[in-house]
Amino acid sequence: MKANEVKLTEFLSKTDTQFVIPIYQRNYDWKESHCEQLMNDILYAGASRNMHFIGSIVYIHDGVYSSDIKELVVIDGQQRITTITLLCIALYHYLKENDLEWQANKIYKQFIINEFARDNQRLKLKASENNAEDLKSIINGTRLNEERFSNIIINYNYFRKCISSDNVNTILDGIGMLMFVEISLDRTQDNAQRIFESLNSTGLDLSQADLIRNYILMNLTASQQTNIYDKYWSVIEAATRVGIENQLPAFIRDYLTYKTNSITKEGEVYRAFKYQFPYQGIEQLEVVLEEITQLSTPYSRLLQPDKEKDDRIRIELQDIAMLKLTTSYPFLMKVYDDFLHNIIDKETFIRILRFIQTFAIRRFILDLPTNSFNKIFMVLYDKIDSDNYEESIYHHILSLGGKARMPKDAEIIAKLPDKDIYNAKGKYKEYLFEKLENWQNRELVAIAGNEHITIEHIFPQTPNYEWKLKLPKSEYEAFLNVHLHTIGNLTLSGNNGSLGNKTFEQKRDMNHDGGEQGYSYSRLWLNSHLKTLDKWNIDTYKERTNLLTERFLQIWKLPEIELDSTQYQGEYNIFDIEDPTNKQMEYALFFGRPIRTNETKLTHQSLLIRVVKLVFEMTPADFMEKVGFSIGITKDISELRKPINIYEDYYIETNLSAKAIFTKVKSILSAYNLFDELYICFKEEEA
Repeated sequence: MKANEVKLTEFLSKTDTQFVIPIYQRNYDWKESHCEQLMNDILYAGASRNMHFIGSIVYIHDGVYSSDIKELVVIDGQQRITTITLLCIALYHYLKENDLEWQANKIYKQFIINEFARDNQRLKLKASENNAEDLKSIINGTRLNEERFSNIIINYNYFRKCISSDNVNTILDGIGMLMFVEISLDRTQDNAQRIFESLNSTGLDLSQADLIRNYILMNLTASQQTNIYDKYWSVIEAATRVGIENQLPAFIRDYLTYKTNSITKEGEVYRAFKYQFPYQGIEQLEVVLEEITQLSTPYSRLLQPDKEKDDRIRIELQDIAMLKLTTSYPFLMKVYDDFLHNIIDKETFIRILRFIQTFAIRRFILDLPTNSFNKIFMVLYDKIDSDNYEESIYHHILSLGGKARMPKDAEIIAKLPDKDIYNAKGKYKEYLFEKLENWQNRELVAIAGNEHITIEHIFPQTPNYEWKLKLPKSEYEAFLNVHLHTIGNLTLSGNNGSLGNKTFEQKRDMNHDGGEQGYSYSRLWLNSHLKTLDKWNIDTYKERTNLLTERFLQIWKLPEIELDSTQYQGEYNIFDIEDPTNKQMEYALFFGRPIRTNETKLTHQSLLIRVVKLVFEMTPADFMEKVGFSIGITKDISELRKPINIYEDYYIETNLSAKAIFTKVKSILSAYNLFDELYICFKEEEA
């Protein structure tokens, strides 16, 4: 390795030399802002006559000449060389147009072309394939259209706008003041890959994908590089580009997640790729790239569902995208690939896509954390039994316990009525109402992004005085403080601004100026029940809540499969126990400690009492409001058949089935997000 400090003009004016940007280098990415900074530096250097350092340029020279032209393969500094070349071309055209032929020809022959070389070696800068056409077009003065996205053309046009009679000489002087460090590598003696990594060790210049591309291609011959790039890498890049956004690093990360069953940090993708796929020759390299290329097709459709031609599949993909279930991509891209290769049929694929949504929306209702999704989907494909493809997926998910579990119907019934839907983050709110509205409907209504349809409060957020007159005080306050943002009090409307805070009757029947704003005129399913109501109170609210809960359970229905957990052997998270009927408890652990009672054995009734008392002691301030009333705690013992005192003058009913008791216990734990704290061990059944 040799390093020298040289003037840029001396370097660029080397005779019979071509600066080659190898195919593995990233595209020319400098933006207009970078060019502006460079231009300011050049103008300052030209005006002050002070030398200006612009970094280093690293290249490889094999000692092999193509005809009589020396090729220098640039591995670091291509952005600077390309940008300076664009500035030189802009100066050349400006000088020529202003009859400064001698200066124009000097720049052209010194910095832009090898005057006596063959056509393919005539340009001093041999750009990558993506940029070569644009570079030739600006030299020839053709197709300078900024509508075609090209940094080459955009930045050239920027320089043309900057150059004027007032500053052209200063720019020329400034270019002569630019200095850099020239680092020459010998492929036979220097480890170019290691040097390249060292130069980019900060991760600021190159993305993880850029580093991987370099790792794949750098050690190949020129012809091998071209073949591998065209056959594989360019296909992968095209598949993972969304507009101007490059999602290749995310794809490689998700591919590694699928391949290794481990989650790679965003800044460690390159390192993980190298570790997983050490270079073992071009044949092994092609095997790896073949699989990555194949999976890039389904991944591109996950990124851009509109690419999917099948209407039904596209809708499911759009829903998954709406929910931003990107953590499922390592799993889904492989399942998608199985569908594309006829390992599973379309109906199976659609059911799996809907199951993933069911998993997400049910967990959303219970406020279960999403940070477990990575680990769940990381291993899910490996759980598939090829002879029982679909059911094996369901079985694994439905067998998960604690915070990773799939919520049961009983949990949804307990939690959904009181869930604050309106203030939910992300797109879950829009997704929920869109599905509730469109289920089994032929005329589909788009909610997300639809400015004409909004989510409407039936009992308004700022009710007018008439609401106070129509409702008992207790119901008025219940709506205002408890039920306001829940599913039963929300609907869809194209006239939210008109309906406002009016009474229910006014909202139902509104037909101002023949506009048919009221619920009675709505064609939406969500308003069909409201048309039939005479009033809006707690009873009609509960009626509608039950209706929507039933619809929820129909839309996001659980698969009917047998689970091993029904055997109840060992310790089980209470949320994994569907029905404890006729099962005698051996013991229970709450926060890892045994639940102790005054009885000789732990009964379902004593479990309920102890959980109520323990949770109340933890959170006495809001217990009654948050959960006490909903599970039937009351001061009026006349309402109860077998009351047990909980604390002070509050009582709870204990004449309940084992299943009903477990449902109440789950409601208490759910209210405080204690999903992984209560475990039950049942006695073994006697033979």
